[in-house]
Amino acid sequence: MSLNIFLTYISLLLLSISLNKHYKSLFDKSINKKTMIIFRTIGYATLVITLAIFIHIKGISLGITYFIGIIAPLIIFISILFTYQSKYIIKYTLVLFLISTFFTIY
Repeated sequence: MSLNIFLTYISLLLLSISLNKHYKSLFDKSINKKTMIIFRTIGYATLVITLAIFIHIKGISLGITYFIGIIAPLIIFISILFTYQSKYIIKYTLVLFLISTFFTIY
């Protein structure tokens, strides 16, 4: 379950990085069209995959509810990261990956 939450976080992060404003705050240059399309495609595909995993694990009604319930705080978390700590987003993502892997294993 925690890896599924991390995948949802990654997909929302990719969708936000596909916007020129957020891309500039991370990489100090404009995003090109090809990179934007790749980030959006991977972001939307990962969102669909995580929704399917939630539905498979919890059933259709609870799966959709869990999915939307997890997306809401993640959007707030990502927006706070971009507002106050945009240079450290990649480091936070690595830490979140390690935490989610730890909780999945144990």
